[in-house]
Amino acid sequence: MNIIPIIMTVGIWMACIPIWANAQLHISAGERVYVGTSEYLQLQENLVNNGAIDHLILSGGSSQTITGTGTISNLKLNKSANSASITSGMQTITGWLTPTAGTLAANGYLTLKSDINGTARVAVGSASGGYITGNVIAERFIPQNINAGGTGRAWRLVTIPVTGTGFLRAFFMNGRSGQDLTNSTSRDAEMANSGTAIVGHNYASALAANGGGFDWIGVANQVSSLRSFAGNSTGGTFLSEHVPNIDAVDYSNAAQGYMVFVRGDRKVSFPSTTSSSATTFRSAGILKTGDQSVTVQPGSNHKYTLVGNPFMCVLDLEAVHAYNSSVIKPSFWIWDANVAGTYKQGGYVNVYYNGSSWITNIGTYVNPQRIESGTAFFVEPASGLATATAIQIKETHKSDETAAGIASLGTAAGDHGLLYVRLETSEAGATRQIVDGVLLDFASSFKETLGDLSDREKMRNTISHGSLWLTRDQKILSSEGLPFPTSRQQSIPLYMGTVGAQKLNLRLDPRGMTDKYVKALLRDKHLKQETEVDMNSGLDYDFTGTGQPATDSTRFELVFVESGRPGSGQTPEPQDVAGLAGVRLYPNPRRSTDLWLSLRSLETGRYDVQVVDLSGRLVLRESVLHVSGRPEHQILRGKKMSPGQYMIHISADGRPLHTLSFIQE
Repeated sequence: MNIIPIIMTVGIWMACIPIWANAQLHISAGERVYVGTSEYLQLQENLVNNGAIDHLILSGGSSQTITGTGTISNLKLNKSANSASITSGMQTITGWLTPTAGTLAANGYLTLKSDINGTARVAVGSASGGYITGNVIAERFIPQNINAGGTGRAWRLVTIPVTGTGFLRAFFMNGRSGQDLTNSTSRDAEMANSGTAIVGHNYASALAANGGGFDWIGVANQVSSLRSFAGNSTGGTFLSEHVPNIDAVDYSNAAQGYMVFVRGDRKVSFPSTTSSSATTFRSAGILKTGDQSVTVQPGSNHKYTLVGNPFMCVLDLEAVHAYNSSVIKPSFWIWDANVAGTYKQGGYVNVYYNGSSWITNIGTYVNPQRIESGTAFFVEPASGLATATAIQIKETHKSDETAAGIASLGTAAGDHGLLYVRLETSEAGATRQIVDGVLLDFASSFKETLGDLSDREKMRNTISHGSLWLTRDQKILSSEGLPFPTSRQQSIPLYMGTVGAQKLNLRLDPRGMTDKYVKALLRDKHLKQETEVDMNSGLDYDFTGTGQPATDSTRFELVFVESGRPGSGQTPEPQDVAGLAGVRLYPNPRRSTDLWLSLRSLETGRYDVQVVDLSGRLVLRESVLHVSGRPEHQILRGKKMSPGQYMIHISADGRPLHTLSFIQE
C-alpha cells in the first residue's frame, strides 16, 4: 500500500475541491494539513494521524482504519459500504462530526473536545442512530462564571450525553475517590482542568466525608454540592440531602440532569470561600445518537419535568415543542450561571413563545430557544395532560449553530411591545451583572387576568427563589402578558427579595414600544419620586437597598397610561406618589391580632383586599366597603399568623390599585 508522507514542518495547504487521497495518508507529529474553509480532503484509504487536519471526509466502499494521536477539526463520514474505525491512539475532534452515511467505530479512541474555544458537535444523523459505535469521550468545558463581586463559582444544571457503565464519580470527580482537598499532597495528585470537588451532605470531618466517598474541603456540616431533582405538583426541590449515589448510578441509569456546584477543578485550594477555576467534565461511554424519548409527568404530579439535551449538539427547543405540542407547553426553564441570582451563583431563566417569537424574561439571548449540549432544562406539561406521556427529542431537532449562549438583545418583538426589567449590580468600577429579571409583554389580545401565553410563573426551588418577580392572582410570575394601556392608569408592582444594602440598578429596556402610545413611569415609593421611561432608549435607575425587607420588597412599581395617541385628547397623568400616604397599614410590624388598613385617599366604593405570603399563598380575602367618613378598616381580626413578611393587594373591579407589605412578629 502506498503512503503519502506529509513532510513539511509547518504544514501543507490544500485548496482544491475535492482533494482525493487514494492511498494511505500519514501525518506526522507537529505537521498539519490545511484545507480551505469550504474544502475537504477526501480519503478512501487508511489514515495515520499524529498531527492535525482541518477538514476530512472518510469515503468509499472499503473499510478504513485511523490510528495515531492527532486532531481533526471537522470530520465527515460518507461511506457507501463497510465502516471506518479508530483502532489505536486518540483522535480528537474540535469542530463538527457529520455522519452522512456509514458507521464510525470509535472503540474508546475518539474525544469530542470542549474548551474555552468551543465544543465539538455531532450533526444530524439517522433517526435510528448507530452511526457512531463504541465508547466516545464526550467533554463539557465549565468556565468560571463572570458575576462581578462573585467568586467565579456557580451552580450548573448539567446532563450526561452518553450511556454505558461509567459511574457518576467518573463524570463529576474525574473517577477519583473522595479526597481531603485541604491537603496539598492530595491536590497535587489531581489532574488539572478535570472534574470538581464533590461535597456530600452534612459530614463533620475529613474521615467521615472521605469514608462516604466524598471530598473534604475543610468545612464541617457543609451542604452537598451535587443534587438530584425531586419533582412535585408545586415545583420541586434540589435539597442538600438529595445526593445521588455516585458509586452505584451508572450513565445508562443516570437522571436527566443534576445540579452541581462547580468551584473549579480538583486542584483548587481549600479551605476557601473564593478560590475557583475553570474545569472540564468528561464522560466515556456510548454516545447518545438517534431519536430519544423522555417521559413527562402531568401537572398533577410534577409541575416541571427535568429533561437533558441528549445530543452533543445545540438543541432547537422550538423544534422540540412543535413535535410535542400536545404534551408540553412552549415554555422552558434553563439555569444560567452568569445571571447573578441572589448569591451571584446563577439563576433560572424562562424561555417561552409569546405567540409571536421566542423570548426570555430577562431578554439577554439571541435565539433563546437554542440550548447547549451538556445542559439540562425543565419543561412544563400541557394543561390537559392527564397521564405520564413520552416526548420525542429527534435527531432533526438538532441545530446547525456552532454555539448557543448569551448575546446582545436581538429578539424580534413582532406586534408585541416588550419591556424587560432587569435587576443588576451597580458597584462603582465593577462590571454590571444581571441579578434577576422580569418581562412585561403587551399585546392587544392579552388580558389583565392570567391565561395569556406570556403569563409565566417563576421557577423556584431550594437552589433559587429569585430576586425580582411580579404577582397576579396569588401567583409569582417571571413575565406577564398585558393589554396595551388605556387612559386608565395601570400599576404593576415589582417585588424584590434579599437586596440588602447593596448598590443596584433597575434597567428598563423597551423593545417594540415605539409608537405604541404608552407612557411609563418607574415609581420609587421609598424616595417618593417618579422617573419616566424613555420608550426608545429605556431607563437606568440606580438605587441603594435600605436593608429593610419590608421596605425594599415593595419599593418599586411601574405605572402605565396611554399617551400621545392622535385624537385621544388630554391623557390623565399617573397620580402623584404623595397620595400613597392615605393608603397605609398600622401597626407595622403586627405584634398582636390587630391590623388596620387606611383607605383615606381612595374614592368611596367596595375594594377587594387579599393577604398573601411571599410564596403567593392566599391567607385571607375580604371585601371592604369604604366610605369617606370611615376610612379605617380593621382586617385579620383575631387571626393568628406565622412570623414573616406578608403582602396585601388592594383592587377594585379586577383592577390592581395598591400593594402594601407588613411584618408579622
